[in-house]
Amino acid sequence: MNLQNTLRDLIYMLFNLKNLSPGEIGSFLGILMKCGCDFFELANEVSRMALPIPLDLINAVFDLCPEPVKITDVKSQTIRALIPRWTSTKYHSGTITQVTQDIQEKILSQYNGLYAYHSNLSPRKLSVDDPYLLLINSKNARFLDINRRKVYLYEYASEEENHDSLSSV
Repeated sequence: MNLQNTLRDLIYMLFNLKNLSPGEIGSFLGILMKCGCDFFELANEVSRMALPIPLDLINAVFDLCPEPVKITDVKSQTIRALIPRWTSTKYHSGTITQVTQDIQEKILSQYNGLYAYHSNLSPRKLSVDDPYLLLINSKNARFLDINRRKVYLYEYASEEENHDSLSSV
């Protein structure tokens, strides 16, 4: 690695290092953001890495996200409203119905992971792609609209809230 390498190269090297803690990843990327790096570009780049990245390191990246808009339900209509543009090209991740169903199922099943959805991932780049990211962990689900720089948050009910609601019945 030398000074001729790009930030992309540096980020790939960072995630290839062994035994880095989530705090170290978060601190480094936080410094890059203070220097002007865009969170959404960083998040999109991490989602495209062909590396097995542990969920705790992915969460460290997404803990740096801007203030999210909270959503209170995961109905199909709610999820569809979070995706303002979806093309009908053959380069999308699926039809809009398939994508909203997939997002809904993953959130409801609390299937932990980072998932990417693309409206037009054309190799020829004639049209703009609209990438969306979904990060699910044990506490919440975050949905990111990369091009519009928006974050949406759905929080799962905690064990205490579930217990309190059952004890009041």
